[in-house]
Amino acid sequence: MKSSRSVDGVLCAGVIVPMMLVSVAAGAGFGDGFDGVVDSSASSASLVGAVEIHNTGVLVGDFDAETNPDGTSTRPGFFGGSGNNPIGMELTGVVDANLDTNPTGGMSIGVDFDALTIDLSGMEIDLLGGQSGVAQPSVSMIYDTFNTVNPSFIYPGGIPFEFPIGDGSSIDLAVATQTGPGLGVLTPTADPDVFGFSMVMPAELAMSFTIGFDGADPPADGFEPLAVVLPLSGTIERLGGGGVVLLMTIESQQIDQETPIEGVVLPEIAFELPTLGVETAGVLFTLTPDLLTVGLDYGWSLVVNGAPSACAADLVEDGLLNFFDVSAFLGFYSAADARGDINGDGLFNFLDVSLFLQIYSGTCGD
Repeated sequence: MKSSRSVDGVLCAGVIVPMMLVSVAAGAGFGDGFDGVVDSSASSASLVGAVEIHNTGVLVGDFDAETNPDGTSTRPGFFGGSGNNPIGMELTGVVDANLDTNPTGGMSIGVDFDALTIDLSGMEIDLLGGQSGVAQPSVSMIYDTFNTVNPSFIYPGGIPFEFPIGDGSSIDLAVATQTGPGLGVLTPTADPDVFGFSMVMPAELAMSFTIGFDGADPPADGFEPLAVVLPLSGTIERLGGGGVVLLMTIESQQIDQETPIEGVVLPEIAFELPTLGVETAGVLFTLTPDLLTVGLDYGWSLVVNGAPSACAADLVEDGLLNFFDVSAFLGFYSAADARGDINGDGLFNFLDVSLFLQIYSGTCGD
């Protein structure tokens, strides 16, 4: 059976709210909240490394008796053969990146200068700053021995054959998104308005890229976000106007990860294989990606300007703190709505009630 009673004029259904905590929390100062925006012009990021996609498949000459009678025919072995035959192959596409960028993004900053704590939430950093970064693609191919007709050439098998594949390639997306709590401690400095901080934050890195083949429309590729751990450090400074500025760095971090790929077959790709002369052999690739390998080194130095955020206890968002906000919280809490999970731990208990009351009375209740 749910209990209900009136406490200081507030009707509480399903949960008894200890309003006496208001007097304890008042004046204690839960902290201040700020909406942080990355100052792109004063920030920098680097992205160095390579993304490789391993494929299995076949190549076959582009000869067709009706539509391309002057095309290339492929035949197994060093010499001879007849017809136009598929040749077994493995192909690894590589996208190399060496980028220095001006990132964009933002986050919510919660800081208590008295308790020496800092809390970052909702962080999302676009390492490319909304731009595309030019990448250098190349291909490493291993195939069975075959020869071609028109032009006549021998391609010995078992030896990796590496070559660039054009200029139309880029890294189109590199975004780091917070996935868990970002809690840290403040360290006082000689300046009473400047504090050092450090924390470890779970996040994920999402990337996509475009690989351009000469003479073909470049296919775009991406992969599931990679789980990363961000060791963050820097300083936060109180400004006279009521805001803060956060200087946040992450030293060079290495990602080395292999991810199997299943259920993907690429559209047929036309390509001109080089020979020792000026002629090229026209072939068609049919490829099935099976393994993604990422080896990246990244880091950033961010300047984040924080403006005072709206009161977190103003749940009805009318600019006022009153009975309606308390009532809204109780409704969210009783319904196990995420907005009632004030501390974000996935549970609905006394800690959420206590924290809401602290925010209501101590942060923005004046």
